[in-house]
Amino acid sequence: MASSASSSLPGDPGRVPEESGSLAAFKREISQLIGVNLAEYQDRQMERRIQTLMRQEGASDPISYLEVLRSDPRKLHEFTLGVTIHVSEWFRDAERFEDLARVVMPELLERFQRLRIWSAGCSVGCELYSAVIVADRLGALDRCEFLGTDIDEDVLGRARAGIFGANEQKGLAALDARRYFEPVDAGALQLQPELAGRARFERHDLLADSYDQGFQLILCRNVTIYFTPDSKARVYRHLSSALAPAGVLFLGNVERVMPPDASLQPFRPSFYRKRA
Repeated sequence: MASSASSSLPGDPGRVPEESGSLAAFKREISQLIGVNLAEYQDRQMERRIQTLMRQEGASDPISYLEVLRSDPRKLHEFTLGVTIHVSEWFRDAERFEDLARVVMPELLERFQRLRIWSAGCSVGCELYSAVIVADRLGALDRCEFLGTDIDEDVLGRARAGIFGANEQKGLAALDARRYFEPVDAGALQLQPELAGRARFERHDLLADSYDQGFQLILCRNVTIYFTPDSKARVYRHLSSALAPAGVLFLGNVERVMPPDASLQPFRPSFYRKRA
């Protein structure tokens, strides 16, 4: 996305007024403060989030809001949580996870002795742990290593704990939860330590950091939909580079590798295989 936005449009409450470039200045300054380049995210979505957070704070304009955030670390942290997306579900798009369990992962296990599996933009870890459960069902846990990365240390801490509240259990209805989880306080479920201990979680910024190499399976699902087209294309190039030859990229239902990448060939809905 561009680093500036036009003034508000009639009938479009989602636009944040930008007076004398104040919103552009806000984005530049706040990006430095939080270590997240907001110019890489789509304008309209980012502006809606900024507008909502400004209203909650009672700030009259982006520049006065910036001063509040500069002076209050707690509010700056709340802002960071507010503008970064943290949505994760168990077995999101169940049909695609059936493809993963019945076709994709068995084929990868047949081709490779070991699988390095990366959930990029993992949030609280539901999707990576879903892959852990798939590997367990296939009897392949000892042949897999699992990495989850996200830009936010708070959600990574929650992912490491392996405890999921009632609002983080979507997608578990069709799963025998008693086999994989233990109940804890207030309706929360804790993933069995044997499974939780299989996953490692680290901070990583898809838009700024270097990428490790040699993964056989990468899940990057419903992450790039928030990026500008240029940023999205760059991330897909890096993800392709991070895959081993014949490795697989697993995207969300509405995502496509655009522009097409000659090294990534679609072979099932949401799945791309890197050329061997």
